[in-house]
Amino acid sequence: MLYLAYALLGHVGNAFVFIIDKTLLTGDNRISNPLRMAYYTGLLSILAVVLLPFVPDLPTVWLLTWSTIASAFFLGALWVFFAALKTDEPTRVVPVIGSAVPLFTLLFAVAFLGERLTGLQILGVIVLIVGGVLLSISIKGVRGLSRQTIWLTLFGGILFAAHFATIKYIYNGYPSFLGAFMYSRLTMTLVAVLFMGPLLWILKKSPRPRRQKSAANHQKTAVVTSLFIGNKALGAGTVLLQNYAISLGSVTVVNALQGTQYLVLLVLAIAVSRWWPHLWAEELKRVALWQKLSGIILVSSGLALILI
Repeated sequence: MLYLAYALLGHVGNAFVFIIDKTLLTGDNRISNPLRMAYYTGLLSILAVVLLPFVPDLPTVWLLTWSTIASAFFLGALWVFFAALKTDEPTRVVPVIGSAVPLFTLLFAVAFLGERLTGLQILGVIVLIVGGVLLSISIKGVRGLSRQTIWLTLFGGILFAAHFATIKYIYNGYPSFLGAFMYSRLTMTLVAVLFMGPLLWILKKSPRPRRQKSAANHQKTAVVTSLFIGNKALGAGTVLLQNYAISLGSVTVVNALQGTQYLVLLVLAIAVSRWWPHLWAEELKRVALWQKLSGIILVSSGLALILI
């Protein structure tokens, strides 16, 4: 049962990743732009080149083509996710997108792969939808998700689902898992440079007034950069833990434990709101907390039903 510990560590680590993402996005820094944050994430994927000595075979045109498509889906999904996370509360945005991804994944499987849903999966879909709606609506003066954020989370769910379906197709069709993994990361850097970089330049707003260079500004830049890189390293570690847990035990159980991530995220968000409200704050009224907790329980239950 050791794999349960790895799975839980991975999910808890992801909760910290989302909290740091929210902190970076709400701050006054270069990375607070959602598109720029997704762009830098893509650039860091070049570090996958360290796996090259363990992947002696050259990539096929088929692998590079589908890896590029998967990378475009993923970076687009990150851009949309960061935009939603910047404007609304992480305890609402993360579970809602977390419910949208398996929902659209199932719809894709039914529409394009001819799969049929079981009775439990249909029940899980209904519970997911109810949980997502509960987290999105306003109740008794408690603000829900804005209409813009709802559309962003739905679109992000579609893009993440398309990415996961494409990656699954690549892993099933290419003999080397490590090779497929490495080239899917390297093409992510390619997509970032060729598409997101020019898009950043096109969408760039009028330049800000030049700030006077000071030791404080240099220190702030160093802190933000270190936090961003460290957060991406933590994110990579959580992916490694979750995949290792899957290799040791049940993929169903590992994914069903995602509810732990949402609960830890809620606890961390409350802590930030109480002790570091200058960073960002969530609504902590009793009605809001019950709404979020109930929505998280419903989303987690829906995920478990779908994965059974």
